[in-house]
Amino acid sequence: TEGEIRKNLVNSNNIDTIIGLPANLFYATGIPTIVMFLKKNKTNSDILFIDASQSFAKDKTQNVLRESDIKRIYDAANQGAQLIHIVDLDGAKDPILRQRALISKIVKASPVPIQTGGGIRSAFDIENLLNLGVERVVVGSVAVKHPELVRGWLKLYGPEHFTLALDVRITDNVPYVATHGWLQTSNTTLDQVLRHYLPFHVEHVLVTDISKDGMMKGANNNLYAALYKKYPDLDIIASGGISSLDDVKAVAQAGAHSVVLGRSLLEGRFSVEEAIKCWQNA
Repeated sequence: TEGEIRKNLVNSNNIDTIIGLPANLFYATGIPTIVMFLKKNKTNSDILFIDASQSFAKDKTQNVLRESDIKRIYDAANQGAQLIHIVDLDGAKDPILRQRALISKIVKASPVPIQTGGGIRSAFDIENLLNLGVERVVVGSVAVKHPELVRGWLKLYGPEHFTLALDVRITDNVPYVATHGWLQTSNTTLDQVLRHYLPFHVEHVLVTDISKDGMMKGANNNLYAALYKKYPDLDIIASGGISSLDDVKAVAQAGAHSVVLGRSLLEGRFSVEEAIKCWQNA
């Protein structure tokens, strides 16, 4: 339940979140998290690319990039992945602990570009990752708490190099942005955040409905349909609740430009290839 998740976050000595999921769950299972983004080309709905997302939990005694991790990246790329997303667990807890050496190894080993996030709090964090060869940096709570910083980053490094990750809680049919690993819900609506950043040409926004995340009962398609209607040119990445190909189809039909698939792939509910075909035909 959400209450259990929040309790885990409070009691956890690990990081706050992994794209909306409690980091301690991943340390407990020891299973690398796979997330897939399916995205239709904006000029041709028959053309699709996948952003394959892989979260690596660093061995607590060794900074090791496992052969199986690289194989997972290559498998995703061979099935059409064009971007690999990596969440730095240690960096999300403390930027000083950011796994720069490991991320560098992944960037060099990957056949496709890398996107990464976790505890991004300064221009140094961003510049360091971009200098390592990272294609896109994910920023979360800081986009709500310190918008002046993020505005400056968008101007300095280019909006194409960023993805805003916004977790929302629905109250009276209005999505409010949550921060601090879901523990706090701000008074700021999702629309307010998006309208704030549109003049700065933000391109990619990962939106997670907290109530849907991990529930495996489908996405909040009403939310994504409303966002598509208001912001048709914005790359809205749907996240949370996808458990079947029918869910993939429904979120595509709702108008989301992309969708995050995590647990459904880990549990083998469908393959990447099946998801691609479903998204193409939605």
